[in-house]
Amino acid sequence: AVTWDTYFFEVLPLKAKQIVGMANGSDYGRLAEMCKARKDSECVEHMLISKVQAEPNNIENLAELGQVQFLRDNYKASATTLKKYFAEGGLNMDASYTYARALGHVGMIDESAQFYKRVLDAKPDTLQISVTQNFVRMLMEAGRADQAKLVIESIRVKGSNAGMFMETEMQQIKQTSIR
Repeated sequence: AVTWDTYFFEVLPLKAKQIVGMANGSDYGRLAEMCKARKDSECVEHMLISKVQAEPNNIENLAELGQVQFLRDNYKASATTLKKYFAEGGLNMDASYTYARALGHVGMIDESAQFYKRVLDAKPDTLQISVTQNFVRMLMEAGRADQAKLVIESIRVKGSNAGMFMETEMQQIKQTSIR
């Protein structure tokens, strides 16, 4: 009762179904929502894994699971889950961004760059600040200053208000190239 607090009476039949193997995808989805409301990300991940197993044809469950795994700093699992999502035809741009970041964290820089570009190309008329900043930081950390410079320059040409975009990083790149 203490663990599930206000969800105690709702969780009992769902957990009973889970124990006897009769829980379905929507049951696991509801359990995941309750875990999320209780701010228990490990529980959310476990329920989403069960939901993926219960509904193997619903690839959007993979996207949701991969994003939760990323938020839990489980980058390798996130990359694996999202790889499967995209292999099965997934198109979600939020999942693409998460996948790009997860790939960067596990050192798959070329693959990561492809997904960052996919996200940036999806909205060519929008300055996607966070996406670009994370992309540039990943490239710089991987020692790819020239690529990072090209990304910044591609954003700067989009408008007069972007002329000084990521100036600190650009100065760092210039300092790196001088050495």
